[in-house]
Amino acid sequence: MGFKFSLETVLRHRKRLEDEAQRAFSEARQKLEDAKRHLEFLYSQVDRSREEIASLQNSGEAHSVSSILEREAFIRGQALRIKNHREAMRSLQQDLEEKQEALVLALRERKTLEKLKEKKKREYDMEVARKEALFLDEIATMRAGGRR
Repeated sequence: MGFKFSLETVLRHRKRLEDEAQRAFSEARQKLEDAKRHLEFLYSQVDRSREEIASLQNSGEAHSVSSILEREAFIRGQALRIKNHREAMRSLQQDLEEKQEALVLALRERKTLEKLKEKKKREYDMEVARKEALFLDEIATMRAGGRR
């Protein structure tokens, strides 16, 4: 009969909870990274519109005034979208932090049980070694007694 940890099912359950927390954390991190890339895209559109405005201003053509006004309206709209997107990103950041805390807690709980399992295994191994030593002592005593 070998070593059996009485809380093995709890340990496996905690490992599953840790895996789920890791998956949720990874998904939240990916959502935040996607949101950051989208924010960069919004800013690049604003930059491109500003470059187009500068180009139109340098051209001096009469029809360029309406194009400039159109691009300035686009920039104002982008500013509003950027503001809303930043607020959404704050929510994603908060969600990420909550998922990270849950992951750290799940990891800590699993490691606590693993340390307990290791301790119980060491105790078991020491008890087995002690019993073997007693058994060997008995055999040696019986042999020594039989010679007399």
